[in-house]
Amino acid sequence: MFQGEKANLKVCGGCGNKSETLEPFLFQQVQVQQKASILDGLENTIKGEIISDYQCDACNERVELTKRSVIK
Repeated sequence: MFQGEKANLKVCGGCGNKSETLEPFLFQQVQVQQKASILDGLENTIKGEIISDYQCDACNERVELTKRSVIK
């Protein structure tokens, strides 16, 4: 069985505030179609995404937020 813990990270593009929540997992989905290897699929999984017009809790501004998950 493959299990572990992942950290869901959010980083404010304005003030740099970082938020992390930990989440246990038993399975990790990895997109491998149209990828050269499973490592490419894992890199894509942790690359994250940019969320525009996000209301930051720390600076109370509308900013771009980087959201990603990493395996701890």
